[in-house]
Amino acid sequence: MKKIKFNWGWGIAVFYTAFVLFLIGNVLFSFFQRSDLVTEDYYNEELAYQETIHKAERVNRLEGRLNIVQGANTIAIQFPEEVKGKKIEGNVLLYRPADASADKYFKINVNENNFQVFESRQMVKGLWVMKIDWSAGDSTYYNEEKITIQ
Repeated sequence: MKKIKFNWGWGIAVFYTAFVLFLIGNVLFSFFQRSDLVTEDYYNEELAYQETIHKAERVNRLEGRLNIVQGANTIAIQFPEEVKGKKIEGNVLLYRPADASADKYFKINVNENNFQVFESRQMVKGLWVMKIDWSAGDSTYYNEEKITIQ
């Protein structure tokens, strides 16, 4: 039986073999990763995004701020005091970046203290983006906040 001597030729062969296995592993790993789009109709929404920018600028002109308060099993939105008494309407999208199928949609229905409360007990723990598209009187507004459900 002859002993195999390890020399530079074997080193190159081992290196290339390890490199090819690494590339195959990366391709297989990336093939099985989920990649959800933010929205299916991305192009048309991008064209209309300027209106969303104007809505966000209107929020910055308000004296009060929209506050998001997280409780143990709830998420509450407190609308600014200066819109109290006006009819507040709109939608809330709780967007889950890691899994679009977990997204939640809610209609805004504030109480007499300008609060909107949502149950968060059944929601998946982790990062969420709360997108609030709302109107008070004749003005429209848009807020976007990152929240973490724990």
